[in-house]
Amino acid sequence: QLGILADLGADGTDPRVQAACDWALAQGQADNGGISDNGRPSGIIHCVNGDVTRALVSFGRLDTPEVRRALDWTCDAILGVGEPEYRKSGTSGPGFACAHNSGLPCAWGAVKELRALAAVPPRRRTRPMRAAIEAGVEFLLAHDLVAADFPSNEKPSPRWFKFAFPSNYQADLLELLLALAELRRLPDARTEPALEIVLEHQDEDGRWPMESSLNGRMVTRIESQKRSSKWVTLRAMRVLRAASGRR
Repeated sequence: QLGILADLGADGTDPRVQAACDWALAQGQADNGGISDNGRPSGIIHCVNGDVTRALVSFGRLDTPEVRRALDWTCDAILGVGEPEYRKSGTSGPGFACAHNSGLPCAWGAVKELRALAAVPPRRRTRPMRAAIEAGVEFLLAHDLVAADFPSNEKPSPRWFKFAFPSNYQADLLELLLALAELRRLPDARTEPALEIVLEHQDEDGRWPMESSLNGRMVTRIESQKRSSKWVTLRAMRVLRAASGRR
């Protein structure tokens, strides 16, 4: 829910948002600094850590010791330095390796972590943050985005090509491009085929539909699936604007 609130542009000064931040840290931060789904190092996975950390930064927690520790863990785990405590049940190695992807590097996790690091203002990014960003960008762009040939023991997830809002721990092609846009890594020639796919998803009214939804699994609904979505459209326009070279 924190990740969704951040995407919706919620006011970080709202006491309810700050209470949610406190709860997430109290329940989810492991003793090594990472954000976990069970409060222990064994439950830290990049998608959850990235989504929650991005929200915490967005809501004004960047300068708190807890969030600095989360960001330190993020960089150490991606780069394979320090003591990130890799576990077979969670983050299982450097470079976005994840037990939920058979120990292989997870592109969903990479997208979420890049968006978390993008939330840190450029002037505030440490050397490890910049190095982790480079590692994440190169990992994603080293693959064929149109084929979604990221490391996996299964066929590419069809969710890559179904634009969603919100997407929770999963990611899609549009959110991948949004992460690059937020990092000011567009335009990039390697993304041009993926941008063509984004344009192919545009409807006759010039908008983008919500093709995948968490409606029914949340306490409220956000728009309607298979209909024009202001949130998906906003993401698409931000990506296309960045790809055009405009800010």
